[in-house]
Amino acid sequence: MANLNVLLGAGFSRAAGLPLVSDISKHFNQRLYDRLRMHSSGEWFWVENGNDVENHNGSLNSDHIVYAFIFEEIMRRYGVMKNYEEFYDFLIQQKDEWYKEVFDTASENCAKELNLESDNGILSMFRTYQYKKIIEIFNYLIIDTLRVKISNSDLLAGYNVFLDFFKRYESITIYTLNHDLLLERLFDIVSRPYSDGFSSKNSTIIGDDDIPQPSFQNIFTESTRLLKLHGSDGLYQYPAGVDDGGIVHRTGEVIYFKPTSYHNKHVSKRIDTSGKILQTLNLDTSPKFITGKNKNGLIQKDPMYQSLYSDFKNELRKGNDLVIVGYSYLDDHINSVIEAGGPYQNVINVNPGKTYPYSNAKKVTNVDYLSALAPL
Repeated sequence: MANLNVLLGAGFSRAAGLPLVSDISKHFNQRLYDRLRMHSSGEWFWVENGNDVENHNGSLNSDHIVYAFIFEEIMRRYGVMKNYEEFYDFLIQQKDEWYKEVFDTASENCAKELNLESDNGILSMFRTYQYKKIIEIFNYLIIDTLRVKISNSDLLAGYNVFLDFFKRYESITIYTLNHDLLLERLFDIVSRPYSDGFSSKNSTIIGDDDIPQPSFQNIFTESTRLLKLHGSDGLYQYPAGVDDGGIVHRTGEVIYFKPTSYHNKHVSKRIDTSGKILQTLNLDTSPKFITGKNKNGLIQKDPMYQSLYSDFKNELRKGNDLVIVGYSYLDDHINSVIEAGGPYQNVINVNPGKTYPYSNAKKVTNVDYLSALAPL
């Protein structure tokens, strides 16, 4: 039996009701006041995605008011968002002076609209000037749009053809550019074992009851491999540091891990190979993924993403069968690998708007939908 390589873009998740890039952007291109909520643990979400209890609890603090006005002022200066990755680049390029103007103007807007006095506690929150929270909140809001909300039976109805297609192959390597956890859920539903490079064995991150948390060790043991080239929801960093009386001095090393519970995301500890606790505090609990237009630059600075990207390049050189689903050929660092790889035995390109743009395959089949996957 042949080997298969798969590349998945945002269009793959469409059948699960998840948004495309343009759909995500629409969330920000409207009035934001009273649309943001924050859990007590710091995670942000859209009010339409929370239940009544979550929305009530998420409105007990004033943060959602403050940062709604701040994001509205940012959007006023930016204009209409068409691509959230371009907007991310815009955010990270701004200097502190620019953000200070945004915070001050947002404070004035809030005071005027809500008729607040200058000594009001809400207005004092603007003056803390927590610029770094903007990127953190933005990441949370992006991830919140990517939660799979439909039933298992509906998921299988939309993806059974895709899962059945795998049965033709002895080994499958899936590279996904998506941040959602759709594939993980599908594999759990059908009890399909897979490796994603993370392992609890020999992990230096432990959670409740000293249970090892899966950390990235570049370990792949199953015939189905899943590599998330741009990261995803559920992926967190544990910046290594020296714990000095409650003050953590970072060493520069970063460990990627996937906490097994919501609680473990916040209370995990770092140990050495002998089990000695080195660190008890991780202040970075926002999800980690790569976005923006300079993904290649970010990849080259990060050992984990370098490893995943190197695997991608090496595998596509082998010229196995290749299936591409819902990818619009907009990432240069991905396109260069596809074009340089092969010659592929067969290529199936599942995309209603883009045909396969290269000539490095013995056979190319362009189809519109997953249900049209044809025998190679």
